[in-house]
Amino acid sequence: IFFIKKVACSIIVFDTISFLCAMAHRNGVSMATASGKKLQCEPVFDMIETKIKSEGKSMVKKVNASYLFKVKGTDGAVTEWLVDLKSGSGVCKKGGGKAECTITINDGDLMDMVSGKLTGQKAFFTGKLKVAGNTAAALKLQSIFPQPGKAKL
Repeated sequence: IFFIKKVACSIIVFDTISFLCAMAHRNGVSMATASGKKLQCEPVFDMIETKIKSEGKSMVKKVNASYLFKVKGTDGAVTEWLVDLKSGSGVCKKGGGKAECTITINDGDLMDMVSGKLTGQKAFFTGKLKVAGNTAAALKLQSIFPQPGKAKL
């Protein structure tokens, strides 16, 4: 059961992140790196920060969890973002910190997920996506962000 929970949360986490990257791209946020040092996924965390600033208190009440995202760039350097929705109005900041759920992925793999070249399930099973800590907290990520609508047939 633990393994199934871990797989399900991995898929939900990165389906949510993929959706946010696509929204950033549609809203004119450049996903390309200018200097090679900036990660392509940075607009996702900018969007998370904006959402927390406007809806933080309700998000904290609903989620009550903290997340540490570790994204590895092409140069091997790891950039961390802390998304803390445990108290106050919440916070999303670049840099590490203590979190109950840690999500680790390469920047390129995350962008492959955004483009549809890589699914959350495949990323998890091939070791490209790692979720550590409280997997139940990872499942709450789906409720934080808007989800894409279902196609009407």
